[in-house]
Amino acid sequence: MLLSKKLQKLSRAFDSRAKKDTTLPAATAHTVAEELLLLSRLASLMEQELAVHRMRESHAIGRAVLEEGATEALAQLVIDPEGKVIRPDFGGKRK
Repeated sequence: MLLSKKLQKLSRAFDSRAKKDTTLPAATAHTVAEELLLLSRLASLMEQELAVHRMRESHAIGRAVLEEGATEALAQLVIDPEGKVIRPDFGGKRK
């Protein structure tokens, strides 16, 4: 069951008891407290998972921007503005 649905169910159960103006038996209160603890743990794990996905997405965008900038910088280093291609000389003799 989804976290939101389970919390809604608990909320309705408490609301119906409040409208009847009845008390909650100790065993039921203990069960509800355990469920709320488990649901809070589930919510925490879901928040962590969402944070990881958001970080991964932002890193992917950052990588794309850096790659584009590096490609542009490399293109400017390799190609002369007049259209000539600059070839590196590694100390070998020309034929």
